[in-house]
Amino acid sequence: MNIALLNYEYPPVGGGAANAIYFMARAFARLGHKAVVVTAGYQQIQGRAEEEGVVVYRVPAARRNKDRATLVEMATFVASAGVRLKTIVADEGVECVIIFFALPCGVLGPLSGVPYVVSLRGGDVPGHMSQVKALHWMLTPFRRWALRKAKAVVANSDGLRRTAERADPIKASVIPNGVDTDSFFPRAMRYEKFIFLFVGRFSEEKDLATLMRATARVKGAAASDFELWLVGDGPQLPELKRLARQLEVDACVRWHGWSDKESLRELYQQARCFINPSRCEGMSNAVLEAMACGLPVIASDIPGHEGLVERGKNGWVFPAGDESALSKCMRAAAGSQERVEQMGRDARILVEKKFSWNETANAYIELIG
Repeated sequence: MNIALLNYEYPPVGGGAANAIYFMARAFARLGHKAVVVTAGYQQIQGRAEEEGVVVYRVPAARRNKDRATLVEMATFVASAGVRLKTIVADEGVECVIIFFALPCGVLGPLSGVPYVVSLRGGDVPGHMSQVKALHWMLTPFRRWALRKAKAVVANSDGLRRTAERADPIKASVIPNGVDTDSFFPRAMRYEKFIFLFVGRFSEEKDLATLMRATARVKGAAASDFELWLVGDGPQLPELKRLARQLEVDACVRWHGWSDKESLRELYQQARCFINPSRCEGMSNAVLEAMACGLPVIASDIPGHEGLVERGKNGWVFPAGDESALSKCMRAAAGSQERVEQMGRDARILVEKKFSWNETANAYIELIG
């Protein structure tokens, strides 16, 4: 089958959804299908290319930052892709399109001229992120139009499915994200200090301010010799650096910026425990990658973490936004190396059994029919 995957960002640009489409496209190719990615161009990275068995079209768009896109920049991609999509579909013999995000990309589905599936990721679902509530309300007719005409609607977690079905008159299937366990794997030797690790965009919904305040509590309790490594970038970076100085934790916080896959794997492998304090997620690729590298996870109790982090088995769960509860989890992790290692082994076993990109790709193929 010839399948197009459409999203406004794709490596080397973007975050979790960009990585998901990268690995999914390659899984389709491994399974004998033709995978075509339609995404936004960035700086000098433009046009058609063949990359590791995947055809990639990067159409013109006004994107300025590697790690994030504004609504206006997303709209320029939608406009540009809308002009070119039908031609790309015809030239590549595409039989079905998988569209990431109901908004802004979902409206391109009816323009493709072939059946399409909408893959919900989180921020595109009303009720998932409160800060875009008004925008979702204004765009309801466009979102529902795109969802109604889709062959199928997919959420990447059961929690996201429930939220989507409350918001719109649809039925959604659940196909979880996968993780490349060949690329992300444990290493016996860890960094000499106890390293807590976060990977993601520095934005409001990730709630890194709560993580900073929890880190100050752990430092104040002198639980152990530890560091907090933050990998990524985003609009809250200056504010978070100021907060780290105010809380006097800047000496134990290391800022890594965005990392390529190989460098990121090494950071996972050096860490002892992964933390995701997010207030909303669809299903976090970073959590899956950390677990594949043998890390237990401290996670907020949000729907997107359901089925990934089991309290006391492969990590700890705390009420989202509760810095006191988060600090207790961090102290528990730092205070028991043997327990952390066993939880990390259990985390790796879980992703090996339940989460692979081949399984994700096969589930989409079965759904497409």
